[in-house]
Amino acid sequence: MTDPLNPLTHTIGYVLRGLIAGYEFTGDSKILGAARETGEGVLAALRPDGFLPGRLDRQWRGTVSWACLTGTVQVAACWLLLYRATGDVRFRIAGLTANRYVRSTRVWTGPWRPGAR
Repeated sequence: MTDPLNPLTHTIGYVLRGLIAGYEFTGDSKILGAARETGEGVLAALRPDGFLPGRLDRQWRGTVSWACLTGTVQVAACWLLLYRATGDVRFRIAGLTANRYVRSTRVWTGPWRPGAR
């Protein structure tokens, strides 16, 4: 179901990645500022355990009780890129925390073999 007033973190992650790529390509500090503002907004919705709600409202508050894992991973990758661009350790911590949460949701079944995981 589409809800334009409460977009998926998956969609927000695409936008954030586009802003970061724009900055990386141009070096334009205004684009980095927009990326940083977006990254900080999403950061406000991240719980200490790494859970990021699957939809956010315009105040960056979660509007659903579930996580969009692909959105969480996309945003986490962006936070790590923002850390690289800005040196702001909050982005590094958020990226690692969100990735830890997603890894905790994985169920590993089947035979183990070297390199498979």
